[in-house]
Amino acid sequence: MSADLPALNGADHLCATIRAAESDDPDQPRTEIGGAKLMAVKSFSMSGIRVVAIFEALKSGLVVLVGFGLLSLINHDVGATAEWIVRRLHLNPVHRYPRIFLDAAHHVTDVHLWLFASLALTDAVLRGVTAYGLWYDRQWAKWLGVITAGVYVPLEIYEIVLHVTTLKLVTLVTNILIVVYLGSLLYIDKQEDLSEKMGSA
Repeated sequence: MSADLPALNGADHLCATIRAAESDDPDQPRTEIGGAKLMAVKSFSMSGIRVVAIFEALKSGLVVLVGFGLLSLINHDVGATAEWIVRRLHLNPVHRYPRIFLDAAHHVTDVHLWLFASLALTDAVLRGVTAYGLWYDRQWAKWLGVITAGVYVPLEIYEIVLHVTTLKLVTLVTNILIVVYLGSLLYIDKQEDLSEKMGSA
């Protein structure tokens, strides 16, 4: 049966595999091998989605910690806290990036902290909702995952242009992979819907 499939790559190949395994066409009968292939494809897809869901849940938890950390600084001397962090990390405060960090911290107000904390907690809720939806294979969660990961890609590219670090590269590649993976699943779902409509016509 797989020999009759066209030479496709990526999402097209996966979609064609699912259609062939589910086909009621007499030339492509439903066999145990076809059923096993379909189950394997769907199991692989679900495993991938849950990996993304776990990743989004972890990021949500991390952002929550950041948000509460910002809230804890309200009515405190942020500049002094920043200086303590620089000392603990054994950074030279006269170097460029520690200096930028310290200068920014000394200009942060409680209003800024409330704003940053609100944005962080909003982002955490959005990622948590996305993780929940992906875990249960909800279509809207795939769209939300593409949007929430994709919106950061231009910003991450800009940051890399300014200064390349391993962490920035890993973050960029991870978000691109999430966008491509969830986008391919959305494409497959769309092709399956079109096939069902054509089959029932």
